[in-house]
Amino acid sequence: MKLMKIIYASLILLLLIPASAETITSTMPCGETKNITETLRERFKEIPIIVGIADDGVKSLMSLWTNISTGSWTLVATKNELSCIIGTGTNLKVIDPGKTI
Repeated sequence: MKLMKIIYASLILLLLIPASAETITSTMPCGETKNITETLRERFKEIPIIVGIADDGVKSLMSLWTNISTGSWTLVATKNELSCIIGTGTNLKVIDPGKTI
């Protein structure tokens, strides 16, 4: 049940991403997809909990990674072999859909 709550919160986060970008911008921290995902898995012990295709002109794959134990999270945009970190944070909490913030 806890995982479902995290997935629900993740969907909300993905909806907040602007959809007007034509490409993944180089001002974001970017690198080879393999290197980014290995770092998230090995260093931060994060796993992807939700993925979806963005409506951003290039149809990048958006993924939300999290370490449920520590509450860390990373939002990643991927197109082919290039991945960019859109945002990171801590203290990820799932909000009960029936409650207000």
